[in-house]
Amino acid sequence: MSRIALYREWRPQTFSDVVAQKQVVYPLKQSIINGEIGHAYLFSGTRGTGKTSVAKILAKAVNCLNPSEGNPCNQCEICQTINDGSLLDVMEIDAASNNSVDNIRRITDEIVFMPTRAKYKVYIIDEVHMLSTGAFNALLKTLEEPPEHAIFILATTEPYRIPATVTSRCQRFDFRRIPQDAIIHKLIDIAEIDQIDIDELAILSIAQLSDGALRDAISLLDQASSGIEAPITREKLFDMVGIVQDQFMLVLTSALLQNDLQKILSLIDELVMSGRDLERFVTEFAQFLRNLLVTKLTGTTEDWFGLSDQDLEQIVRSANQISETILLNWIEEISKLSSELKFSGDIRIAIEVGLIKILNQYQATLGNTCSEEQTRIKQISQIEKTVTQSITNEAIQPEVQVEKISEPKPEVKPQVEPEPQTETVSAKQEQVKDQQSELPSDQHQQWQQVLDFLAKEHRIDLKMLLSPANVECNNNQWHITYQGNLQSHCKAVSEKENKQLIEKALQNSTGDQDVRLDICLAENQASPENNLNPDEPTWMKEVRQMAKDLNIPMKVED
Repeated sequence: MSRIALYREWRPQTFSDVVAQKQVVYPLKQSIINGEIGHAYLFSGTRGTGKTSVAKILAKAVNCLNPSEGNPCNQCEICQTINDGSLLDVMEIDAASNNSVDNIRRITDEIVFMPTRAKYKVYIIDEVHMLSTGAFNALLKTLEEPPEHAIFILATTEPYRIPATVTSRCQRFDFRRIPQDAIIHKLIDIAEIDQIDIDELAILSIAQLSDGALRDAISLLDQASSGIEAPITREKLFDMVGIVQDQFMLVLTSALLQNDLQKILSLIDELVMSGRDLERFVTEFAQFLRNLLVTKLTGTTEDWFGLSDQDLEQIVRSANQISETILLNWIEEISKLSSELKFSGDIRIAIEVGLIKILNQYQATLGNTCSEEQTRIKQISQIEKTVTQSITNEAIQPEVQVEKISEPKPEVKPQVEPEPQTETVSAKQEQVKDQQSELPSDQHQQWQQVLDFLAKEHRIDLKMLLSPANVECNNNQWHITYQGNLQSHCKAVSEKENKQLIEKALQNSTGDQDVRLDICLAENQASPENNLNPDEPTWMKEVRQMAKDLNIPMKVED
């Protein structure tokens, strides 16, 4: 071969070269240093995370003639023959193509013989989950009690498919996905040593596309170095791989938000004509919406790579335009579309229909939201109208004491009662004005500031309840007194929340933090027990119940 692939050239040769798998490397090195070598190991994890590479390093380390701190020297005869694949005592078997009972039986028959050159016979069985049930059964006894000179290393990407009887006979090590930072550092080292002209954004994109698999990242870098004219940029890389860029996703999202069906169809046509992978586009759009949701919830843009400040600002604006519920619905619909594409005869039509459904659902949601908001506004307006009308009716209604007049006897001339005096609204307001005018001018101004403060706090109801009260002030002691027939007013104003709000207003207007407030009924009136005035007007009960049913705070806006 004229050229070796980069991932083979950069395959780790010692435990120290393995990237980001300390939870596996450290116990293996310690077992070699202490001479406590197991007879069977199970390496599980996603592709490209180093399972086979670590298995070969372990095979060299247990047979190395000059090991150093658990690492093979790679200089002795044994290490070199293992590296070039000529040592028969280390066998690498692909279980995907050698999964029958006969293949495993051949191993169990020859394992009894001593190794020819090395100390241990090492059998590396890759993709071991592909073995048949009969093959696993044939391997069980040998795997449980192999000869002292034999070691089994099983590697798999699907450990749940391995029988528990096999797993229990092995020391299991789980390989994790490699972090993007570790992949980026490794790619930068490879690019510098191999003199590959690639910019930082392209390396970031490769690390993101590799999804935690270092081998995939190195293979993609190898493909880019041989298939793209230097320098390698993010745009060139996406064109080569067939990935839809985030700018395209932004335009598509904006078209959905603007209900621009023509633009959506045009973008899909552009996607098809460019030769991009449509199924991959759907997966990437779901990932794009996921990142958009994360940006909306957290306010950060850490999940976006290689975008300009202008693009990031557009992403934040788009995230703010869409509610969390809409984004979740979109992600759910796109995920369903991704699974349905496998059974679709025409992928383009399926994508277009799926996006049109999303568009219609979004518009229907907007219509429902507008309708609900309009209904709520009407309900609030109705409450405000009811409150205003009820307060007006109570203010205009004269306080008339009506006595029941019995029918006069024929022989007795009925006694004519004098007509009750009625107090008009203007007279009542004059009385309140006279009561408040009894305060000195500066105190009258302070009390007016209190009423203005309540209005600013949207407590017009409390301001109205205070209007018929008699207000007096002696130093820092304020007295609010109600007539006996206004017991409900006194009770409402005396509530803890209302009293604290009035005291706060008095403190602001007087500048005195030691203000004391007393709210009571006039002593020259009948006792509250004999008062016929209801605790709360009927109209107020109705309004309060209506607000409670509609989940509207009981504060009347001015």
